[in-house]
Amino acid sequence: MRIYVAKMKMDYPKNIDGYKIGERVTVDESTLLTGSKVNTLLQEYNNTTKIDTIIFDYPYKYNDVEFSSTENADVDGTGNITLNISADGKTAYILSNDKISCNQYCSKMFYGLKELTAIEFNNFDTSNAVNMDEMFYYCFKLTEMDLRGFNTSNVTNMSGMFSSTGYNSVNFQINFGSQFNTSTVSDMNSMFSWTAINSSWTLNLKSF
Repeated sequence: MRIYVAKMKMDYPKNIDGYKIGERVTVDESTLLTGSKVNTLLQEYNNTTKIDTIIFDYPYKYNDVEFSSTENADVDGTGNITLNISADGKTAYILSNDKISCNQYCSKMFYGLKELTAIEFNNFDTSNAVNMDEMFYYCFKLTEMDLRGFNTSNVTNMSGMFSSTGYNSVNFQINFGSQFNTSTVSDMNSMFSWTAINSSWTLNLKSF
């Protein structure tokens, strides 16, 4: 049985315009769809327009951006998280006024997005994630991956997570940061298989 907490209140210290630094404010948290369901939504547009950028963020930053399509992307279907496609179809904005809490099952979230060159995780909390297998599989054109905000303390499966990621990239790099740890991971099979095979890059695993 799968149980999701779709939304909850958190007393979270956050530097938001209008609040003093260090002031404690109440922030809502909403849970994203499973990785495979997010991938299904993305692929519907990717098949025709070839998405090259995905941005997880807060909507107030994009008031002037024109969207061609908007769909619900939260588990409770209320629209607390939305997936928005830019007018040219090249950028997917996954936005919420709440803190976006990653689903326990992040498997295959970006699987097969072969034209994807960049992902910005400006509002993306992975502390609840358990399964990240094949999360970035076949993202051939990803060049720079900033995963410093990833908290993987509860993840047990990372098999194929970066398999074939950056395959076509020349200057590939991953920044894991200090919260990316593998202490609870039991499956790392083919985690970096064929990763950036055509690039000269250094894999820093100090946080593992």
